[in-house]
Amino acid sequence: MLQGSLDTFELAEVLAMLARKGQTGRLRLHSGPAVVDLYLDAGTVAHAEITDQGSAPRVATSMAALEEACFQILRWDHGVFEFQERPLPAAARRLDAGVEEVMAGARRRLDAWERVKSVIPSMSAQPRLRPELEAAQVTLDRDAWKVLAAIDGRRTVQALARTVGSSTYELCQLLTNLVHQGLVEISSRPTVTIAPPSGAKVRQTIRPDAVESEETVAEA
Repeated sequence: MLQGSLDTFELAEVLAMLARKGQTGRLRLHSGPAVVDLYLDAGTVAHAEITDQGSAPRVATSMAALEEACFQILRWDHGVFEFQERPLPAAARRLDAGVEEVMAGARRRLDAWERVKSVIPSMSAQPRLRPELEAAQVTLDRDAWKVLAAIDGRRTVQALARTVGSSTYELCQLLTNLVHQGLVEISSRPTVTIAPPSGAKVRQTIRPDAVESEETVAEA
């Protein structure tokens, strides 16, 4: 078994080494609750399964989905990997994509992500519809309308991706365009106010992505 840290070996290095040796098996990469299984067949990437936040594994069904899986790994702050020689799963997609081609697509997504980050700072941000439309008219395709219809001001970006059945990359590209069209705005620091217990005089406001909470105590 081959194993190590992504702090020491980059994903591209690990995949290139396995490809050179024509390996067949499963490369499991994980960072916290996020797990990506990349299956290689004689050195090519044949199948992938992605698990986020304990959800059921999602199977990569296309080259774009393989690129998306590797793009997500490139965004991790830290992670570990292990490779085990084993046959492909019986239901493997057998996409047989070259390692260099997959990584090139993943890097293109990473470059495009810089544009997204300036609009959507976090996956915990909450998109909401703007109360007024500045343009006289706008044109939306089916995918953009699906996202727009699912925005309720409470769902986070991560939850919205699950609702519309989209990858976070694809969703954020659509959201960024909707923001630029003046249809959507992004709340980066959602606030939830918790009612105090009966008889108490403490009001606590919690920002989910903040390190500390703020408390205000009423005078008796």
